[in-house]
Amino acid sequence: MSFRALAQGPARFDGRRIRVEGYLGVSRELFVLSSSKELFEAGVTDETSIRIRGPMDVQERIFQKHAYSWVSVAGTFKDREKTGTTEDLLLGEIFAPLEVQSLRWPVEVERATFGDVLLNLEDIK
Repeated sequence: MSFRALAQGPARFDGRRIRVEGYLGVSRELFVLSSSKELFEAGVTDETSIRIRGPMDVQERIFQKHAYSWVSVAGTFKDREKTGTTEDLLLGEIFAPLEVQSLRWPVEVERATFGDVLLNLEDIK
């Protein structure tokens, strides 16, 4: 499931179990899954964020293990009723039972240095 599909019709997914990938963090005092780290850091939530809901111990465990990283979250999606608050900007909520998987590489990724790249650029002269 993509954020784009949810944004096109969140009511179609109301009450259904979904899996969606995104950046997990806290925005405006809400625990949210955002469609991108850049939009999350810019504070954009309109049709780009889903609130994570569930028992406090479950939310705390997920936060301690996965906060501020890329994850895949599965749970029951609930479309939000409009209440005239900033929460209206969210696509909806995902309720427990929640299944969260990290999308990080399990091992450290070796990164090239600029010197490595520079060697490959010499043929551009």
